[in-house]
Amino acid sequence: MAVVTRWLREGAGIWLMLLALLPVVAGCLGRTAKQDELTSELRDDVYEEILLHFNNRQYERVREIIRMANEHGARDKRLHFLSGIMAWQERDFEAAKEAFREAIEIDPGYAEAFNNLGSIYLAEKDYPQAIASFKAALGNPLYLTPELALNNLGRASELMGNLYQAETWYRRAIDAKPGFPLAYINLGRLCSDAGRYEDALEAFNKAAVLAPERVDAWLQRGRAAHALGQYGLARSSWERVIAISPAGEPAAEARRCLDTLPEPPAPGAGVPASPDR
Repeated sequence: MAVVTRWLREGAGIWLMLLALLPVVAGCLGRTAKQDELTSELRDDVYEEILLHFNNRQYERVREIIRMANEHGARDKRLHFLSGIMAWQERDFEAAKEAFREAIEIDPGYAEAFNNLGSIYLAEKDYPQAIASFKAALGNPLYLTPELALNNLGRASELMGNLYQAETWYRRAIDAKPGFPLAYINLGRLCSDAGRYEDALEAFNKAAVLAPERVDAWLQRGRAAHALGQYGLARSSWERVIAISPAGEPAAEARRCLDTLPEPPAPGAGVPASPDR
């Protein structure tokens, strides 16, 4: 949600809104404004209040304010973006796509909206449209989070069977933001599926350091280590999954994996006895 909030805050510095909307919004926010402060974009402080309702999941209140804003002629890309996020969370993909398209119509360089639009196409398995949207996001040189679109391009390429291109995109995502754990996880999984377990383990090690709370990183780290015969590392990885989240399918999978490990040697086993003197 922190990333979403950063997206939604884009456009900071806008201090004006439609005069016709002011009585409505001021009534619920207790604010006033001068009559000469007119624009089709919402004033920043009003938008902050909308974000507050959004972050509290008061979606009906958010929709009410957006509806009133639109009725009074507001044309703010952030409102359409916010509408798209809410529709997406409610799995109304058609409404979400329409909202993101409307945001892009207002700002053809709206990288975040392109990335989200592409993510919906990706979920719908419309890979060509997804790739076109992600590349459109990267077409904005001011895009603050290009690693997201690069990682998504990797996933789309992977699902289309273009594994070499997928790895290239994942590595580009890592280059764009070396602290992005999801790209390491995806790269590691890709390498693991190809039998490149050393490369996979390197990627999962990095992901586990960057995001120690991610059970998927530890689970996959254990599998790569197991494939390499590093049973102690595999055991500690799967035990970490259970320690982080004792219930649920990842923990159940970790327990199943632990059952495949050979028994650790007993203390002192394998140490030769001292010869008699």
